[in-house]
Order: sequence, then C-alpha cells, then structure tokens
Amino acid sequence: MGSQFFMKEMAIGPVVDELSSVALSGDEDDYIYRELGSNTYNYTADDMVAMMSSPVMASVRSDILQSNLLDNHKQLLQAPTGEQNGFIVIDPPGLKVGQNVDDIAGSLTDHAVGNSSGALIGGNSIDKLIGDFGGATMEAQTQNYNVVFVMDISGSMSDLSVTGETRLDLMVRSINELLTSFSEFEGGDIRVHLTTFSTDGGSSGTFTVTDPTQFSDAIDLMNSFEHGGYTNYEAGLQGAVEWLQSGDAIENATTTTYFLSDGFPNFAIDDDTGEFVRARDDDALSAMDHILGLDGSDEVALVQQLSDEVIGVGISITDSITNLELIDSDGNALNVPADQLVTVMQGTNPLTNLASVGDDELYGNDSNDLIFGDAVNTDTLAAAHGLTTDSGEGWLVFQQLEAGGSGTDPFWNRSDTTSYILNNTNELAQEVVTIDGDTRNGGNDVIFGGAGNDLIFGQEGDDVITGGLGSDVLYGGSGADTFVFEMFFDRVDFIKDFSLAEGDKIDLSDLLTDYDPVTDSIDDFIFLKEQNGHTRLLVDVTGTNPNNTSLEIGVLENVTGLDLNDLVNTGSFIVE
Repeated sequence: MGSQFFMKEMAIGPVVDELSSVALSGDEDDYIYRELGSNTYNYTADDMVAMMSSPVMASVRSDILQSNLLDNHKQLLQAPTGEQNGFIVIDPPGLKVGQNVDDIAGSLTDHAVGNSSGALIGGNSIDKLIGDFGGATMEAQTQNYNVVFVMDISGSMSDLSVTGETRLDLMVRSINELLTSFSEFEGGDIRVHLTTFSTDGGSSGTFTVTDPTQFSDAIDLMNSFEHGGYTNYEAGLQGAVEWLQSGDAIENATTTTYFLSDGFPNFAIDDDTGEFVRARDDDALSAMDHILGLDGSDEVALVQQLSDEVIGVGISITDSITNLELIDSDGNALNVPADQLVTVMQGTNPLTNLASVGDDELYGNDSNDLIFGDAVNTDTLAAAHGLTTDSGEGWLVFQQLEAGGSGTDPFWNRSDTTSYILNNTNELAQEVVTIDGDTRNGGNDVIFGGAGNDLIFGQEGDDVITGGLGSDVLYGGSGADTFVFEMFFDRVDFIKDFSLAEGDKIDLSDLLTDYDPVTDSIDDFIFLKEQNGHTRLLVDVTGTNPNNTSLEIGVLENVTGLDLNDLVNTGSFIVE
C-alpha cells in the first residue's frame, strides 16, 4: 500500500521540528509545503514521503484532503515509529497506471506507475487510476505496401505556421517521419511514389524505402521541394493515376494514397490540348468539375479504384476541406492545423496497429476518484506539444513530456501530468480510432468506485461497473457494459451512455432479494420515470409500498421510451 499519512485533529501551533514539519494545502494538485524558518518550499506528496523516513502525522481530518480551500492549512508532524493510536490512516493521493496485461489480484506484473502490481487499488484519498498503458505497434505480418504521396507545393505553402515553419516545411517533415518508420519495416517491401503539383505537375520519384540507399534518396527528393505557383488538383491526381497504372507498383500489395493540399483548386488540364488552364467556379468547368469527370476524365474515381485507401489531408484548409472529402475514399478528409501535421500524419501510418489491453480490476475505494478502465487517449496532447508519437500511444506521451520532450513546455513534470488528467477527463477517455476505422481491442474490466463521488470511464470492452457509495458519474464506453447497484446509497448515480443497441445492462439483483418472479410483479419493485429527456430509475426493495419507500438510485441520461417488462424479459435489467 506504500507510504501513508496519519491524520489527527489538533490545534495549529508553532513548528515543532523545523526539519520535519510541513503544512498540507489540500488543493487539487496535492502540493505539500515544507517550512524551514521563514522560507517555504513546494513539494509534491511523493517528494514529501521520500524526505521522511517514517510515517507523517497530520493535524487535519480526512475530509479536508478533498477540499480546495487553501485556508485549511494544518501542520504535519513526523511521528515516532509505531505511534499510530488515535490517528486516521490516510493514503497519499495516488496515480496508478497498469500495463497492457490483466492487472488483477495475483498478477505479478509491475504497474507502469504506482510501485505496485496486481489489481489497481486506490486508497482513501483522491486517486487517479488508469487500467492500461496503451500504445501502438508496427504491423508484424508479412505484407508488401505501395504508398503514394500527392503533395501541394503551390505558393500558399510558403505561409508560416505558429511554429515559424512554412506549411511546406511541416508537410515535408511529416512525410519524412512516415518514410523513416516505413524504412524500419521488416515484414516486406514498401514502395513509395512521391509526386507534387502546383500550376502543373512537379517533381516525382519512386523508391523502395525498405532499402537504405533508396530511403536516403527519397528523403533527398523530399527536402528539395520548393513552393510556388497555383493549385492544380488534376495535375497531382493524374500523376498518381499514371504511376498506379504503370506496372511499377508492387503487385498484390496494400496501396494507400495520400492527397495533401492547403488550398482551393484554381487550375486544371485541358483534355483536348493538354495545356494547364485557369478553372475557377465561374468558368464553364471548375477545377473540381475537371477531376470529377465532367471533362471526360474522372481522376478521383480512378485513384480510388487503384488504391485500397485514399486519405485526404487538408493543411489549415478551412472550408475547402469539402473538396478533399470528395477525394478521400471514406469522405472523411483530415483538416489539420499546419503545426499539428507531423503528429496527425504519424497517426495515419498504415503499418500501425493499436496495442491490445488487458482485462483489469480497478478499485477506487474512498474519496472522489477518477478511473479509466483502459488506456487514455493522448493524441490531442501529443499534437499540442509537437510530439511525433503514433496515434494511440497513451501513457507514453506523458512519459515523453515528463522527460523534457515537449516542443512548448520543456519543464513539464508529474504535477502537470496529474493536473492535465484531472482537467481533461472526457478528452482522455475518448476511444482511439485509426484512419482505417480500426479501434483498440479493449479489456473487459471490473471497476468499483467505492465511497465518494467518482468519475468512471469503462472505455473499450464489456465492462462491469459499480459506482459504490456517493453520487457517481459513469460512462461504459463501447461494448456491452453492465452497471451494478449493490446497495441503497445516499445519492444518485448518473449513467451517461446507456445503450441497449450496444448490449448494456443494469444489474439490480443485489437490491431485489425479496423479489420472486413467480409470485411478484416487477412493476412493484422497479419504477422508470421520464423527465427532461432522461429516465430516472427508482427501486422499492419490498415491493409493497412504492409511494413511500421507493428511492431513486440512478439516472439514464438521454434515454427515454424504455419498457420495464421488455428490459427484464430480454435480460437488459438483471433482477435475480
């Protein structure tokens, strides 16, 4: 269980021992202040525990740990060894992160964070529990790949991003990062075709980048590009189609085509003369008409037929993203701020698979805990700090930030990590979806919040979630989740994403021990009341006096139209 605080109510007095006396702020960041004479120094709880060789006495009650009031400062005194009588044991506010294994009772795999193993178990202060490390892995199977990059190098690619780099610089860097990862692939060959466009078609080249010499040549070509001219989508697409039809692509390989641009097309190709012509919306044929077949050649259809996946990438493109959505094979082109292009492009890597995670057990115990059943989604955070991690890397992003890897905040530390987790819960709980629509193979977790008002995210997999005492906020996430009510509580739980379509269930069996399906009517025990677009869940354990004894235990948010008997008959409500 690690180091603990021993809490005792006592009056504020003078510092008894300068070398061991500190004051506890009780704020959200769990800061400790150590007083030495007139000087005050900031320490985290972990720092303080490391400083003191024996347990710490505190003169505050446990509920003060949960308050944000800085005027509740009290003194912490170092206790003599073994002096615990009359004191309340309080664990330091904790952060625990599991591995991508089954973190359950008896497991010997050390957690990624928390100096523990087995189930992830919180203490009786505010804890942050994360079930899995997350991560992404390189495709392991034997497979050859063709990758085509169709790149806009028009004059607007000279525009500067917030980093001070041009859009062209950032596009080149993002593709070079992908080429580097391709070069490390050992499961087959990867052939890359690079082609550019502006007013007309530009430079092009083909390289098998799994060969070191050709990889180096590809990087040299990428670094040679210069911006200038207008924007001719048709020229770029024709360059891609010509190569894909040339026979130079690897046969029976997976083919991915990227189309990257920062602007609206304003030039095209006259099919009769082969000349490059202006083609604006007020012309007889617009530039988009040209590539969609109204001039007799449908380049968009051709490149989609010749590719397994076409990925449209808008670089700070604003409303013109609708044009790229017509090129993207799924109709979901990426609209990426230029300064985030490197990270987002890495997330589209066709060789990357999301790491599977474990079936975990997580117990918050006391206090207001924050629990994630699987890995956290740190893609947005990585992009904001200029990291080049793959999409879905999870905790690795925090590790890199704490190691000084941020491009914007090189002094990021563990306190910044915990603060970010507390202030960006919904973002971190979002389930990662790759560019191909793949999702993580999530764990089937068992989560118990315990006492306190907990915030719980089951995330992927078929999870079993028990809020416990207090008013809890529960998200099952994807999968068929079961929300368990074990006893009557003093407050109501809020289930945010209950879905019959996903197979979610409510388990009330522990409450309805007096219910006999042969002799009793379930309508005397369970009551569903719609209010403001939500469904309130009330239970009378006796089934004899619903008007006086039924108590509200939960709210199914944004859910209406439920039929109690149907829910029981289909097993969506478990009552025995």
